[in-house]
Amino acid sequence: MLYGYIRINEEKGQLLEKINILEKEKCDKILYDSSSTYSNKRPNLRNLLSLIEEGDTIVVESLINFSREIIDCGNIVEEILKKGGSVKVLDLGIIDNKIENKKIIDTFRCMVQFKKDALIENATIGKIIAKKNKDFKDGRPKKYTKKQLDHALSLLAVNGGDLSYNEVSQLTKISKSTLIREVKKSR
Repeated sequence: MLYGYIRINEEKGQLLEKINILEKEKCDKILYDSSSTYSNKRPNLRNLLSLIEEGDTIVVESLINFSREIIDCGNIVEEILKKGGSVKVLDLGIIDNKIENKKIIDTFRCMVQFKKDALIENATIGKIIAKKNKDFKDGRPKKYTKKQLDHALSLLAVNGGDLSYNEVSQLTKISKSTLIREVKKSR
């Protein structure tokens, strides 16, 4: 089966233009997702990936239709190829598991690995620079102050108070699991 996929912003004219392009490619079914720069949710792409079977092809105008992120895009192409499908990119050509396309796939994998390595290196460098600051604290910031936790623990029946974990949790907005963890730490 020949599927078309479009990821667009909210412009109606853009959608109609891209549908016309994919209709010229004789797609049996065209799916699209609206996306903003802040959302990675693409329900129709996820649905399309679940439909792919051996021999199916997904047609996109450009690889950026899958994702703006090279790593995510690479994972999507890999998923399609693993299922025996192929991707027809109108501005690139067909990406499938054939020998002649191996160079494209290998280059793509190298780009994905390069991006992953660069992210790790940048995070490591950022952490080294941040550690030079005397106020640097590694890990997540504390959600509650020591005073807030001490107050909540003093309310608990297990610590001499008269309230249950659930009651203290509702009163203080500190989760029951946090309260239990803090009680265990204090013993």
